[in-house]
Amino acid sequence: MLTEKEFMAGMGVLMRAYPDYECTAGTVDVYRDRLCSRLTPKEWEAAVNRHLDTCKWFPKISEIFKAVQDLGPSAQEVWSRLIAAAEDGEEPEMDAATAQALAVIGGWEEFSRTSYDALPFRFKEFKAAYLEAREAQITADSALQIEQPDKELRQITR
Repeated sequence: MLTEKEFMAGMGVLMRAYPDYECTAGTVDVYRDRLCSRLTPKEWEAAVNRHLDTCKWFPKISEIFKAVQDLGPSAQEVWSRLIAAAEDGEEPEMDAATAQALAVIGGWEEFSRTSYDALPFRFKEFKAAYLEAREAQITADSALQIEQPDKELRQITR
């Protein structure tokens, strides 16, 4: 969860980078309400920096969430790692989204016994579940207060 200081540091960077955009107090309030309870300081920093590097205009809230989502590995990258682990015969460590998506297709044991011919069909199900789980992770309201040291904002506040 973003603190007011972290949120305002990022908004300040965005407002300085996009001086033609009139960012009213009401706009800041809407962004605060939608972002502070949903993003960690690290996600916020990364999303702001990615937006600065890739976009011409002040970001919409949906673009901030998209930038956060794009930070993680793609479903194809995760799938490839799972196949490599199955070939090695060892269950890999997984994040929550991967574990949830794998559960949708029967879990690790089922996956590790899946024939190569069936993998493309299973991937379609896995990908849909993985993307849904990642989206839920990003947009779910966090019940935990996550504190990050101010150095996490080093790049964002320069």
